[in-house]
Amino acid sequence: MNLLDALVAALLSDYSRIIVVRKVFLLGMAAVVQYPYLGSRPFVWIYLLFSINLLGQICLLFLLGTLLFSNEVHPRKVHLINLLVATVIYGIGPWFLVYSGQLQDPTPGWGYCLFTASFKHGGDTMVITATLALTIELFATTRKISTSASRTERLRTYVLAFLPYFTFVLWMLITVAVGVITPSRVQHQDNRYYCVISSAWLGSSVEIYAVACDLVVIALEVYP
Repeated sequence: MNLLDALVAALLSDYSRIIVVRKVFLLGMAAVVQYPYLGSRPFVWIYLLFSINLLGQICLLFLLGTLLFSNEVHPRKVHLINLLVATVIYGIGPWFLVYSGQLQDPTPGWGYCLFTASFKHGGDTMVITATLALTIELFATTRKISTSASRTERLRTYVLAFLPYFTFVLWMLITVAVGVITPSRVQHQDNRYYCVISSAWLGSSVEIYAVACDLVVIALEVYP
């Protein structure tokens, strides 16, 4: 009798575990990232946008290859090349979850999610900085602010060529620091096909930096 009771108890225990696992699985299946802003077929629009973005990146790579390897392109402007490189990186940033098939996964992995969010913030600021650097270089050369052989011009050229990559790394590190300090802010939210750092000041800082760079670009463009 004791053996029978023990056997029944073991079976009930196993059955309970199965029920619990099933409930957890169903809850996990229900807690997927939703895209209500994109209508009843959100993935049609997401993959359409992804396809257009991918096509644009291929065209950018062809243009970049032409600038780098064509014998008819002279001189090769490093700031224009930087802008193309930054645009390619900018285009990659939001699509890591598409590449890994985790568009509906609310927890694609904390480290992976943090990396993709930091890469996106870095790419956003990099393309803005590259645009600003190219505008400043064109403004300086067309108005002959310095002589072509001067040390000042060479220094300006080097600084402006390096600045987009410095900005990319800087904002990546800032984003990683925020994510490490407050891990709960690393999220894959509804209506976003990429991971984000849920931090108001971080998002505002990127926006303020972007607006400031845009204002400088506009000011240089309209300068008589």
